[in-house]
Amino acid sequence: MFRLKSMLGGVLRSRKFENQQTEAYLMAKILNRMTQIRHAKIRKSCLKKRHWEPIF
Repeated sequence: MFRLKSMLGGVLRSRKFENQQTEAYLMAKILNRMTQIRHAKIRKSCLKKRHWEPIF
């Protein structure tokens, strides 16, 4: 929650409930994508340093 609020703001700016739902959905998608990118970088660096085989 902290990362979401600090990067994208802690409030929904839309007045209508339907628009607030869309806004919250987009915020979650952005946060999930950023998390995926970060995990890919970490996994890549671990594989280079320790020569591990990927689990997946």
